[in-house]
Amino acid sequence: MAYDAASQSRKSVRLLSSASELDPTTPLSTDKLKTKVAAGRIPVVVVACGSYSPVTIMHLRILEDTRDYLNMGDKYEVIGGFISLTHDKYGKRTLAPMHHRINMTALAVADSDWINVDTWECAQAEWTRTARVLTDRFAASTADVAVQIGDEAPQKGVIKVMFSCGADLLESFTRIKDDGTPLWSFEDQELILRNGVAVVRRQGVNIDELLEHHARMAAFRDNIVQFNAGSQNKVSSTLVRDLLCRGHSIKYLVPEGAHEYIYEHNLKDLPNWQPQA
Repeated sequence: MAYDAASQSRKSVRLLSSASELDPTTPLSTDKLKTKVAAGRIPVVVVACGSYSPVTIMHLRILEDTRDYLNMGDKYEVIGGFISLTHDKYGKRTLAPMHHRINMTALAVADSDWINVDTWECAQAEWTRTARVLTDRFAASTADVAVQIGDEAPQKGVIKVMFSCGADLLESFTRIKDDGTPLWSFEDQELILRNGVAVVRRQGVNIDELLEHHARMAAFRDNIVQFNAGSQNKVSSTLVRDLLCRGHSIKYLVPEGAHEYIYEHNLKDLPNWQPQA
């Protein structure tokens, strides 16, 4: 019965035939957002940004772990989550065309009761910086969503948007490019940290040390929540692409809807997914 329900959910997904169908005026989908949280809790919307070329089970597991950890304490309550896929013009060599990545990811979360895919970032004319995605899209759109906290009357403007990422991304805030400028502008760092970050600990990155030696992060220490992933499985998009190119099975490494889509659309032969010579 559960399999039938999941299959039925995937059938209801509207698939794109090209990126030209994307509309930047499409409102944020709020159908999976909870509208009530326990007394004393801050309602949180978790946002994950990235390539998803393709989406894997670990992408989704990290979101599940993020929700579990935030809900375990007495400060936050997650009311929903979104995946925002990066624009083709980000320029990463291994990006599948946007419409394929959106379709795969939408199919992957079709049976989720709290995660949605948002297409605003892909619908823009150019690549959009992560900080602007979080503020201009998610913070702005959720500001008008009313949430009831405990027995209080529903209120707008109470949702906190938290960026879900790995410790390696947070560490990249400290990197300086060859031309002497920061990899992340100070403005963008502050926008992201001010909203809030849920960080999965990664081997080789000491988050506490980052907070101690990075003044900007230290200033927003209370907005940075760090936790261990529930599973240390190293499934990645890179691994999936590599297996596909070698003619090996990727079943159970990607969600079933994405698995079916990859083979139905022969994505294993995408030039972008072929190994470099």
